[in-house]
Amino acid sequence: MEALRFYQMFTMENWHPPRYQMGAVRLVFMNSEGLFEVSKEVPSDKLVEAGRRAGYILRDHLIASFGLKLVEQSSWGDIFEFLRNMGWGVFKRADGKILASNLSVPAPLVQGYLEALLSVRLRTLPTRAPDVAIFEVVGEES
Repeated sequence: MEALRFYQMFTMENWHPPRYQMGAVRLVFMNSEGLFEVSKEVPSDKLVEAGRRAGYILRDHLIASFGLKLVEQSSWGDIFEFLRNMGWGVFKRADGKILASNLSVPAPLVQGYLEALLSVRLRTLPTRAPDVAIFEVVGEES
């Protein structure tokens, strides 16, 4: 069943290498180390904003393609699973926080994406591990 779900999610019948599509969204495969190197040249606040802008685009796609009701906290698990399946990392909720581990995307970019996808504002709490982030929910999107 899991394989069929991935097949449907990635619309394999529409894959025409070197172009890969997931519904209307074009996918790009890139090593995470390269993405982290590029992100070093961009201030964190700009990465958060870029993540938000890109997150709104992904949000529209998730609503249209998968029928997710993103304003409902009950759908957060589906969003976290989608991001995990896309290789971004592992996401969990606990005590008003979002715990992200095994991140393959810079935390400020993830923060912006999550803010757009979940309609919340987040504050990043300090961590020592580069592939771990803890985001505290500090409000709803205005």
